[in-house]
Amino acid sequence: MLKITYITHSSFFIETDRTCLLFDYYTGTIPKVPEGKKLYVFASHRHGDHYSKKIFDLKNEYKDVHYLLSSDIEKIEDDSISYLKDNIVYFDSNIEVSTYLSNDEGIAFMVQVDGYTLYHAGDLNNWNWAGEDKEWLDWQKNLYHTELEKMKDFDIDVAFIPLDPRLEDNYHEGVADFLKVCHTRYIVPMHCWNKYDVIERFIEEYDHKDQVLAFTQEGEVMDVKI
Repeated sequence: MLKITYITHSSFFIETDRTCLLFDYYTGTIPKVPEGKKLYVFASHRHGDHYSKKIFDLKNEYKDVHYLLSSDIEKIEDDSISYLKDNIVYFDSNIEVSTYLSNDEGIAFMVQVDGYTLYHAGDLNNWNWAGEDKEWLDWQKNLYHTELEKMKDFDIDVAFIPLDPRLEDNYHEGVADFLKVCHTRYIVPMHCWNKYDVIERFIEEYDHKDQVLAFTQEGEVMDVKI
């Protein structure tokens, strides 16, 4: 069983039987880490809606914390921090993390922990912005597809993927492209800017209601049976 708490935007707290994971925190209430569980804190890139130095306050509260941060984030000399570039594999005795190059900034994460496989995209997406230069849009799309091809052999349990209403009628393309290439049991739409109707729109237009875990308020918790 996975316990998933939606904090805000692209930030989630995930609890397994032995481990806790915090992704892309910058504001909101972080659930308590149960005694005896290790905490891994991820930040996909330096943008202010994905990273805050406030995450380092967790070291004052918990002894067993390790940070897995994108290498574009300002460096701090600390043994509890690992800075990750794209296209590497980080592992220790508890976790294995594969990284992918974002076509925005930083990296995306594929995390294997306690028998689960979780994907957090950060800002890796098909950013098909209306009115942008075609050459730049083609570069965005091609890089996205290149990175998806690297993920296709994973059997993913939960994938956290942007579903951004600012892309207007192209809002769904990143998720649609992902589903054509990758295998996942569940999708968690994120990066919705608190406009949760975009999730309902996706379910209605593309009929993935059995696959989508739709969080619609900050602090919402789901127990997900895998």
